[in-house]
Amino acid sequence: MLADGWTAAFALGIWATPSEVGIYNAALRMAMLTSYILNAVNSIAAPKFAALHEAGDTRSLVRTAVGSSRFMTAVAAPLLLGFFLAPTWVMGLFGEGFEAGWIALVIIAAGQFFNVASGSVGSLLAMTGRERLLRNVTMVSVGTNVVLTLTLVPPLGLVGAACGTAIGWVLFNIGCAVMVRRRLGIWVHVFAPMPPALPAHGDAAGADVPPPSSTDPKTDPALDPRPPAVVD
Repeated sequence: MLADGWTAAFALGIWATPSEVGIYNAALRMAMLTSYILNAVNSIAAPKFAALHEAGDTRSLVRTAVGSSRFMTAVAAPLLLGFFLAPTWVMGLFGEGFEAGWIALVIIAAGQFFNVASGSVGSLLAMTGRERLLRNVTMVSVGTNVVLTLTLVPPLGLVGAACGTAIGWVLFNIGCAVMVRRRLGIWVHVFAPMPPALPAHGDAAGADVPPPSSTDPKTDPALDPRPPAVVD
């Protein structure tokens, strides 16, 4: 993720002005605030992913992953909404002249929203023994980001750098989500359906039902209406 951003900054250093490099870095750092949410949740959820996968508990794995996605999106949404509604004011916090980077902030923030809403797909691959798939997806997304950056920065400058960064993030998350679906058979994005929890032991729907008492006269002498046989 960070490699995408620094690739764009490097390209701007070649084809753009120093001021544009500074503005891009400010927009990138501001939008990357949401990544702290993702990292914090992943540090807690990742060991659970591994344990649930090892136990073969797919239902709980999906519930944990989808729940994490919804929590991250709910926490990051107010911050991202501020970036979308008042980008000029946000960039102005860095000083005079930084307002010019408001378009870059919106584009990068959109990529971060997709990153958060996709869920912990990278962690899922890593914690379920699919590290090679994660490596392959990362290499493809970074390579695509480099090509896009080198193509878009010369004609578009700051906006081209932001587009290359955001598209690289989107491709990474799409690739990981597809691999999670193909190898684990699940979706974990924020809009994925949440499987219902299994009823707890003793609940009405899952309580242990004691076997019915015998009501057959042939097997229960107490219910046999016939008088007992008289033995001479």
